[in-house]
Amino acid sequence: MGPLPLLVLFSILGNNLQSNAFPSLSSIRSINEFNNAIAATLYEAHKLSLTQPDSINKLGLLLNDTNLVAQHVIGNHLIALSESMQESLDPLIEAHKDSWNFNDVTTKLVNSFEQFDQFFNTFTALVAYDTIEDSSYNQVNEEAFGNFVSEIINDNKLENIITSIYEAVTPRESNNTFTFLRDYLKEFDKNFKNYERCDFTIPVQDNIKNVYDLVVLNEIRGFAMILFALNYQQITDGVTNENAISEKISSFMERVHTTLGVAKTLTSNARIDLLACDPNQHVLDETCFRLEDLFTKYFANEQQLSDTTDVNFKSFSTYNRVECLDETSNSNALHLKYYCPERQCFGKIHDCRTVSQMPAFCESPYKSGPRYLWAVDKYNSTNIENCPGEFIDTMTKSSYRSLMCQCSEEGAESEATRAINMNPQMADFKNNMVVTNVRFLKQDNMIHLQIEQGALLPEAKIDPDTVEIVPVGRFRYLKDTDTGSFVMINPSDYDDEIYLKYDTNYTFITHDHNVLHLDEINVDRGYVITGVRLRNSDFNPENGINTSPIELQVHATKFDYHKGILRPDLSKGTVWITPKNLDNRPGYTSERELLDLSNMEDSMTEEFINVVDSLPNQEIEFQPSAVSGNLGQTTIPYFDARAPAVNNLRALKGVGIIHRGVDGFGGFLAPKLMTINHTEYALAGVKTADKKKWMKEWLK
Repeated sequence: MGPLPLLVLFSILGNNLQSNAFPSLSSIRSINEFNNAIAATLYEAHKLSLTQPDSINKLGLLLNDTNLVAQHVIGNHLIALSESMQESLDPLIEAHKDSWNFNDVTTKLVNSFEQFDQFFNTFTALVAYDTIEDSSYNQVNEEAFGNFVSEIINDNKLENIITSIYEAVTPRESNNTFTFLRDYLKEFDKNFKNYERCDFTIPVQDNIKNVYDLVVLNEIRGFAMILFALNYQQITDGVTNENAISEKISSFMERVHTTLGVAKTLTSNARIDLLACDPNQHVLDETCFRLEDLFTKYFANEQQLSDTTDVNFKSFSTYNRVECLDETSNSNALHLKYYCPERQCFGKIHDCRTVSQMPAFCESPYKSGPRYLWAVDKYNSTNIENCPGEFIDTMTKSSYRSLMCQCSEEGAESEATRAINMNPQMADFKNNMVVTNVRFLKQDNMIHLQIEQGALLPEAKIDPDTVEIVPVGRFRYLKDTDTGSFVMINPSDYDDEIYLKYDTNYTFITHDHNVLHLDEINVDRGYVITGVRLRNSDFNPENGINTSPIELQVHATKFDYHKGILRPDLSKGTVWITPKNLDNRPGYTSERELLDLSNMEDSMTEEFINVVDSLPNQEIEFQPSAVSGNLGQTTIPYFDARAPAVNNLRALKGVGIIHRGVDGFGGFLAPKLMTINHTEYALAGVKTADKKKWMKEWLK
């Protein structure tokens, strides 16, 4: 038998390694390629050995192939496994920082990887030389090679390290890394409070998968070194190591088989979601934004709204101007007897209710933001002096009814934030780009879902050099209709306006079109997300305005997980997934429920930790904040402006919209990501039939 196929072993690594990822044997495809390549090279090596009868030339072939691979195939991918293992375990160690047992077993695992690194560094250094014709044997450090081979074959040092790693990550009677990983996943919801299940740089599943990918990578490198040592001894000493080689191959396959099975079992129970934690402090228009001035409470007197007193103000609605209130004939002492509102309600005033005792209030002098800064039931000169705008007490002693209404800024003159971009936000899937991140964006006084995209790689990984934010376009608001409209601006000609269709390209949130669905949309196995959009949940009526709830929809494209290639050309290669496609899935077997935000206060008025309090298949209503807080001057909930992940380098299986809040406050809407579930594609183990087949192929 000639030199064993080190070139192929390392070629497999070189082909599968990416600059941002670890290789793994987690699929039948890579296992089969591994087998076929080894078998083919063994056959070629055997033929070469027949034409090279002397050990010097055989040794030259062995060393030259090994050096070629180490220098030119692996190249910069020759990472230190101990460092990578430490990085993979760090988040888990942090989660169990109070557990000395966990720290102890993970330290042992990292130490084993460090010892392995030393072996592998020695190995690559020994074969790092340039072969010169007829002098290769003279360049070999026989003593160094002899010591290296002896440590592997006679002392079993390398195999002991590999066994130590294997026993750390597979089930054992005593506590080990596997035990703690299993318990970590089992007790995840218990150990992590709601507000701690966020801000992961990578999903928990990928974290654990990386640990086992490194173990499998170690197995391959260790397998290569052991077979190298046996071949070296066979060539230099003239011994026959076929039985030993057969035993090592069998042990290697058995360990890989078990490791793959354990990895799949563990990762199947691991979370794949990514979402942002509540920031230490929210900053308006930086970490969050709101539907500015859209829905607010409005103080009025019935005389300002109607010349008669027989109007049912609970259902009263008008686009008319709110008139001034004249109380000059009122004999009561008032600071201001003639009141004209500083800011009109450009839209509808509706849902009015009578206020038995109207407070005096400080009207804001500003053109946007809260109309009223504060209110008092009793006042004095100090209150009047401390109001930066106009102090209004005109309604406190009026002989007509005082009202608390809702102003919905739905008219063309309104500059309130109320538009939703409904255009699809697409990755360039024709060039193998997929969605990697999603965030809410406020731009041009319109709310957008903005995506980040990156080039797809094998195992749903992303090329970091290709990641980029996809622009949502630029828009302009026109006051050319009763309710206003938007046009898109041609990026190459600012004066060129592109017509947009209402309820198709954009829509307005109004008092009767104010519901948003909270969903988590996951695509089927074999698909990856390549676009998102916000749409009305029902089709537009032939006549009239669509008032159905707004919902998230995702665009999915078929892909080859192992090759990292999108396949939109296949049957049903692309499809839009909506919540209606989720019937009978977990969380979608019952009617949609309302997450009630009625009479909730403005979340920016106090500091606390907002936590996820919503479930899929719920909905929220945009509405004014509670009067008891800031006089109902804010539209709730807010939008979180941050992306749920930082530098995500994994393709997505799902996208969702969640609500994060605390009792009594309106909270924040935020996107949520679900990365590809690797267990849907991973091999659970090596079949017995394959073991026999591969053994036969490797030893023929």
